[in-house]
Amino acid sequence: MLTSGLAFLNHSTLLSDGDAQKIVAAVNRQLTEHVGPSWSRIPPRAYYCGNVQPPPNTSYLAYVDDSDQADALGYHTVDANGIPSGIIGIRPVLEAGGGILTGPQGCSVACVSSHEGVELTLDPWVGTWVQDANGVLWSMEGCDWLEGVTYPIDGVDASDFILPVAVNPFSQDGPYSWCKSIDAPFTFGTRGYAVTMKAGVRQQIGAARPSWKLPHRSRSLQRLAA
Repeated sequence: MLTSGLAFLNHSTLLSDGDAQKIVAAVNRQLTEHVGPSWSRIPPRAYYCGNVQPPPNTSYLAYVDDSDQADALGYHTVDANGIPSGIIGIRPVLEAGGGILTGPQGCSVACVSSHEGVELTLDPWVGTWVQDANGVLWSMEGCDWLEGVTYPIDGVDASDFILPVAVNPFSQDGPYSWCKSIDAPFTFGTRGYAVTMKAGVRQQIGAARPSWKLPHRSRSLQRLAA
């Protein structure tokens, strides 16, 4: 059984403990004050544990400079033990012109942390699909559809996220995202994108996936050692 926490580990030389703590505090506020109540869920408590390994069966996101796999940066999946987990690569965000606490069009370590934390909360095993009015399945990634839209929490970028009516094909009453950035179910913003599936065939629709995101989320993450 999973614990009720979401641990943030810091294995990066490019992210200070102070900035990481600010980011994680903002993510925790977002999950407990915005995401959880909006989705009628008890969200995990996000907390910072530096380079100290969290307890067993705890979901986690790990900050790293660069992964040992070139395409495995900024994503969430499950690790080799079946624990919801992910990696946030600092260098790719910075090289893309982003910042630590804030950045243009959602390109910041803080926004990536929020994005992955929200998605790990809403779809921890990366296996939920929702069906639109045309019978097309959409991957339930709660921030991908709204990529690039942010709002501030205590001076830190947080990612916009979809609300439950966004996955109700018959809903005519918004808002459909926290920032009201879309105006109908099963839609995405200017920079948003979604993975869809019909008759077993998957495709990506919308804008291009950001360079820091993992193209395919099927790879299991090896649990990082402290």
